[in-house]
Amino acid sequence: MSANINSVVTVFTNLFSNQGTTLLNTILIVTTIGGQSIIRKLTFTCPCAYPLNEIHSLIFMVGPSIALLIIGIMLNSTTWRLSHGCVFRHPKTRHSWKTTCYSWTEVIAQASVAPIAWLFVVFLDGGYFTCYRAAHFCMMEDAIQCKNATILAFYKTSANYDMMSDGGKYCPDCICHMGASDSAYIEAQSQIIAWGILIVYGLLAFASMCSIRMFDKYTMVQRQYVEMYKNEEKKNFDSVAKEYATKLSEANARAFFGHELWDKKDWDWVSGVPEINNPMLVRLKLIASEKAMRRYFTPLQIWNEQKGYTIPAPDINPQPMLSEMEEGNGIKNE
Repeated sequence: MSANINSVVTVFTNLFSNQGTTLLNTILIVTTIGGQSIIRKLTFTCPCAYPLNEIHSLIFMVGPSIALLIIGIMLNSTTWRLSHGCVFRHPKTRHSWKTTCYSWTEVIAQASVAPIAWLFVVFLDGGYFTCYRAAHFCMMEDAIQCKNATILAFYKTSANYDMMSDGGKYCPDCICHMGASDSAYIEAQSQIIAWGILIVYGLLAFASMCSIRMFDKYTMVQRQYVEMYKNEEKKNFDSVAKEYATKLSEANARAFFGHELWDKKDWDWVSGVPEINNPMLVRLKLIASEKAMRRYFTPLQIWNEQKGYTIPAPDINPQPMLSEMEEGNGIKNE
């Protein structure tokens, strides 16, 4: 039983590691479709006023897509690799303009999947676009709804009638209660736009993917190996970094609690917020040497430096190279 469970876990792990981006995009698309349906049914009502109907429907069409784009950019780790600390990067380690432009293009392209899905579903539904275009089919002299004197008198009693009808130019009741034929015509236009968005985006995505692969200096197998190596390198780097940080933080904590003769100032120091701009750390900078400050990130580390405790670096030795292993075994290369 446990073997079967491990096999299933392994399959899902490999699936997420190899197709992580595709699965994430699929989840975003499904969530976007479901979210649009909920928002459409629960929160959207076309207002019987011009130009409020255009502003209201336009916000519902474009607003969520912009929000999804921003969220997608923020959730991409490449965004923060490019931007974090870029102002203070050493000139020799700064990304080239070519790499920066390519990376940002890739980030935006990946983040645009959910916004495009939102726009496709919105236009395919047609409700928002119908509300947006309603005024063009609701001129006062043509709208059947405002031929009814009772309905027209009801709207004229409103203090905002001139604003709602643009000075009597549009029929307010028609905007939110369009005729079936006009509504069907606008919905058809909206659905044409929806399929146009999908086709254009699909063609652009296909052309971009083909161009990237055609101009790749690696073969397909080489590219798979490079991506595999980068993933494994990140996992191993995080693992070793966690081990190093664990041992170093443990050594600093043991040094503090081994001091035993604490006063109020000691507890105040180590209770400071671990942030470079924290006033507590600014005061400690006057005590700690500039060279030491390059290695210390928290008040506890600087407290140990001020007290004169020497915290040795954790013993994490790299694996010996092949030549060293051969020399150790008495094997000489001819």
